[in-house]
Amino acid sequence: MKCFRGWLLGRNIHTKKMVPFFVRVRSEDIYPTDAINPDEVLQPTSTRWTVSKAYNQSHHTIYYYTQSFDFALIDPFGEEIPSSYLDAVVRYDFDKDGILTVDGHIRVSGEKLTGLSKLPDTTNEVYKKQIYLPYALPTHISPGYWVNADCEYGHINNMSFVAKLGRRMITNTKINPNHTDTKEYPFAIEIYQSREIVNGHSPIWEYKELVDSNSEDIGIYTERSIPIHFHYDGFWKE
Repeated sequence: MKCFRGWLLGRNIHTKKMVPFFVRVRSEDIYPTDAINPDEVLQPTSTRWTVSKAYNQSHHTIYYYTQSFDFALIDPFGEEIPSSYLDAVVRYDFDKDGILTVDGHIRVSGEKLTGLSKLPDTTNEVYKKQIYLPYALPTHISPGYWVNADCEYGHINNMSFVAKLGRRMITNTKINPNHTDTKEYPFAIEIYQSREIVNGHSPIWEYKELVDSNSEDIGIYTERSIPIHFHYDGFWKE
């Protein structure tokens, strides 16, 4: 084979002459047709999420799920809702070799668990915040598996986030009619948001106004509007 004036030439085995050579490319080599269907590899847990974007690439299939509500406490299929407010985007990235990455970008309301610090003039304000994922993570994951979590736009002084994976029964009757499946699946992200207040001051004031440009009252902002990012690395193949 050789190149002549921009053409690839190959020898014809019948005529023994050099003729133009054309490379045959299959459509699936350009547009992958082996997309991973999450319904087939993970356990669905919720019907409250909407697929906003989906991509199928040569080595990855990626889905973006969104959910947003304010004070929606009743679900038509009886699905348990762990918070009164949620604005979330969750990305499931399926590597076709079996690796699974889940990233969440959320604002979610929480339950206040306030305790006093042993230090003078210092208060620890703790919120427990929960989000239920659209699909359970692989069931071989041990209970209490730790998940990375932090503030979306960078660390806030005197504030920390600790997150773990919790197991729940699927309460959605469209997925689990009559609750016949009583097994608990790992699909609850439990986030503990802790803020240390010294002499009545917390750096979250400056963060809210300068970084996040949020105009809400500091109490409302802390309870439900701090932007949180969580990240999970694991495998979708057990």
